[in-house]
Amino acid sequence: ARKVGLLVDAVASPAVKALYDPGNDMWDPDGELPYPDGYDHLAGKIGHIHLKDAVKTANGVEAVAIGTGQVDYRALFRRLAEDRYEGCVMVETHYRLHSKLTEEQLKRPMGNSFSDGGREASAQCVESLLALLGELGMEQRAGR
Repeated sequence: ARKVGLLVDAVASPAVKALYDPGNDMWDPDGELPYPDGYDHLAGKIGHIHLKDAVKTANGVEAVAIGTGQVDYRALFRRLAEDRYEGCVMVETHYRLHSKLTEEQLKRPMGNSFSDGGREASAQCVESLLALLGELGMEQRAGR
């Protein structure tokens, strides 16, 4: 997110906003923390947000349902409310319930092998997200 923030600052146009994807920081080779570090680099510059979650394991990074991984979504959603964020958030499912997407599939998403299990994993992510928002008292903002 730091690099994206620098780019948005360099362009210096009100028409250019950042896509904030805290889940991407889990794969960041620079080791940036998704929140608060990633968010702080982009605060006030965000056009929309992608939501996905992951955990770092001994075998690498593994995608999981939103709110069950190491992205601090509880603190992030509280901060978004404090900052009066009015943009969109989008679920970007990067995991499957019974398989694992390869790096190639994530870079070039297409075909049956990419989609297999995606609907079920996305449904689980949405349910997990709604439960998290309910826990935080934000379910009304999610259209519930």
